[in-house]
Amino acid sequence: MEAVFEDLAVKQEVFQRIDKLARPGALLASNTSYLDLDGIAGATQRPRDVVGLHFFSPAHVMRLMEVVRGTESSQQSLATAFVLAQRFCKLPVLTRNAFGFIGNPLITTAGLDHTPAALALVANPHFISARRSAPCAAKVILSMGVGRK
Repeated sequence: MEAVFEDLAVKQEVFQRIDKLARPGALLASNTSYLDLDGIAGATQRPRDVVGLHFFSPAHVMRLMEVVRGTESSQQSLATAFVLAQRFCKLPVLTRNAFGFIGNPLITTAGLDHTPAALALVANPHFISARRSAPCAAKVILSMGVGRK
C-alpha cells in the first residue's frame, strides 16, 4: 500500500517501482484522497490489481474507508481490498473513480452545495447505507458478485 503525498507524478513513479517488485497478482493499493486512480494504475503493467484505499482522517478514529474501483480493477482485487479493510477494522464503502470519491466532495464547501449530485456520480446508495458489522460488509461483497464465477 502506497501512502506518499498527493502528487500524481510521484504516485505514478512509486507504482512503476512497485509493479516491478511485487509478485504477480499482488494487490497494489493507493491511499490517494482524490487523485485519478486510473492515472495511477496506468503506471503499471497490471491495472486490474490496482485499487484505492482512502482512509479518513484521523485514520485511527474514523471507521469509514473508501474502496476505489478503477476502470480496470478486477473483482478479485476489490474483494481483497474489502477483506483488508475489515482486517483494519474499517467499514469499506465502494466508490467509483471520480475526483474526491464520495467523502471529499461532501466535506468541502463546494461539495456541500452539490451533495446529491456528488453521490449520484460516485456511489451506489446500497454501499452508503451499509452497516458497521462484518456480516453486513460480507453481504455487500456478495451483492457485488465479487468472488462468484
